[in-house]
Amino acid sequence: MPPRKMPSPPTYRLHKASGQAVCYVNRREVYLGKYNSAESLRKYAELIAAQTAAASAPSPAPQSETPTARPRVITLNDVLLKFATERMPKYLTSDGKPSKEQDCFAAVIKILREYFGGVDVATFGPLAFRTCRDAMVRKGWSRRYVNKQCIRLRHLIRYGVSFEMVPQSVADALRSVMPLKPGETPAPERPKRKPVDQDRIDKTKARMRQRNRDIIDLLLFSGARPSELLSLRTCDITTTGGVWEA
Repeated sequence: MPPRKMPSPPTYRLHKASGQAVCYVNRREVYLGKYNSAESLRKYAELIAAQTAAASAPSPAPQSETPTARPRVITLNDVLLKFATERMPKYLTSDGKPSKEQDCFAAVIKILREYFGGVDVATFGPLAFRTCRDAMVRKGWSRRYVNKQCIRLRHLIRYGVSFEMVPQSVADALRSVMPLKPGETPAPERPKRKPVDQDRIDKTKARMRQRNRDIIDLLLFSGARPSELLSLRTCDITTTGGVWEA
């Protein structure tokens, strides 16, 4: 039997008379709530996920005399919970404190849970990925940050693949969505950080205590991060020889 043809996803439209979002499924109007609201986009995403799952489901096999238990569906929430409890706590700074990476992953998890948390993770595809990315843009995140968050989203899915919770095909399909490019999205462009002028550094150092001036000189000399130097202890430094080592 030839494989079932995947139907085109219904189009998210504005019903001008009521101001609601609407799409047409099997020639039937389905109203989703206020146009462009989070609730209507969530319902639209669930509709796409349900349609994808129905189209990809295999044809029912003849029933046997002995009924078999249906396997439990693994939802996206299951994968997020495993990542949040087992992997995310390992993102720490050099002094053992939670790093900013934990906050970045937490923001991605919040969006995934809001839109697709209860959905079968095997049906999470490029359209769902784009829905989450659009939600990031509406939050006012910059284009570069949205692209970095999408990399973290793919990392979450690959983590599920490594525990056989997510099919490899899901991770492969998400790679087809290209990063946002300048000018193709309302996400703002943030200017790149530039080095501080030496003149400003010198003026700032003149108002500091000697210990803080020494730290700045060491930062400029070594190129280390502030956290790497401030977390050093005397016992971490080997002072024998002409060059000290940490």
